[in-house]
Amino acid sequence: MGQATILETRPEGATESQETARGLNEEAVDAAIQAAEAELDAGDKARPAREVLSKLREKHFG
Repeated sequence: MGQATILETRPEGATESQETARGLNEEAVDAAIQAAEAELDAGDKARPAREVLSKLREKHFG
C-alpha cells in the first residue's frame, strides 16, 4: 500500500522518437488549422480555406 503506479501513455511498441514525432505532427496540424481559421476570419479566400480546414480536420480527427 501507499505505492503509486505510473501508467505508460505511449502506445504499445512505440518508441520515444515515434511518440515525439506524433506530438510534433499534432502541433503542425494544429498550426495549419489555426492558419486556415485566421484566413477565414480575414475573409480572404474563404472558400479554399474552408475546404483546407475541412480536409485537415477530417484527416487528423477522423
